[in-house]
Amino acid sequence: MSKKEQKMIQCCSRFRGEKFALVDKNGLYNRYLEVGICPICQKQIAVLVGRRFLDNKLVFEKKEKRKAINLYNECMSEVTYNIRNIKYGTKSNAGFYFGENRIVKVGENLVIKRYRVDFNNTKELIEENKL
Repeated sequence: MSKKEQKMIQCCSRFRGEKFALVDKNGLYNRYLEVGICPICQKQIAVLVGRRFLDNKLVFEKKEKRKAINLYNECMSEVTYNIRNIKYGTKSNAGFYFGENRIVKVGENLVIKRYRVDFNNTKELIEENKL
């Protein structure tokens, strides 16, 4: 999603709702539905966003109150995943690791310990060599 597509829901104030990625349909791709309740006026709001295949323009459809609930119910069968459940900023879920070597003195001997570390700083001992 581009920065232009990552805008917040606008009612009495801007706020973030729950986002659902939807399947491509009706000449639109990169569709998602964002739903939430305005923190000021307590209205239910649903915003359906997608890009048109023909001219690559963003298309917004904003519904409030009862119509928002109906739009939410219509789109729930088209949901592929909930965007909020994805952890951003962590690389360990994608399988990225880096190596860390430590030289430790055990008695009179030096030992090199090799660790596999993910970006959440979870360490796993891979190898231990005596010098």
